[in-house]
Amino acid sequence: MIAVEDIVRRFLGLERKNRQPPLWRLLEETKRFPYAADWARGYGTDVIGVWSECPRSDWLVLLAVKVGVDNERVVTAINSCIEEASRISALVPPVGREALDALDDWVAGNTPIEHAVDLMLRCIEQAIEDQPDVREAWKIARRFNLVDRYEESYHLAHRRFANLIREHLPSEYFESAYHGLEHGPYR
Repeated sequence: MIAVEDIVRRFLGLERKNRQPPLWRLLEETKRFPYAADWARGYGTDVIGVWSECPRSDWLVLLAVKVGVDNERVVTAINSCIEEASRISALVPPVGREALDALDDWVAGNTPIEHAVDLMLRCIEQAIEDQPDVREAWKIARRFNLVDRYEESYHLAHRRFANLIREHLPSEYFESAYHGLEHGPYR
């Protein structure tokens, strides 16, 4: 039986070039973030749910690259995270320059994207740990054994960077790349 969605896509000329596995499987294949795959598994085949709820920018970047999002858009999204991290913390610029160099190397085909993502993540981690509210939460957590408070502020800070990635790579664009649509608003 053919799904109504497939009939509409065929009628509008939005044929699927390929069928991607669930996003959790793509994260699992990276072998970098096993807990990311576990988190995404809860969404099953809900591509938009995974993309819109993902709490980490590094996971989003790896997913975008895995599904074939345009390199230029990926670079722009990573740059926005590095710029924001640099704006937040004076400690970031040296790592930020390394990350930008790694991005150039990736675009030239000289290094894997994971290297640039690792450096982007270092920038983000440095910026997060340098934020006064996160430092304060860490002090309180250590003093009163309230690890949850620190983790909550840490996760909120990470979500801020994930939102930056989504700003540059909207869910419609990601979904279009995921489904391999030949035509559509973002191809």
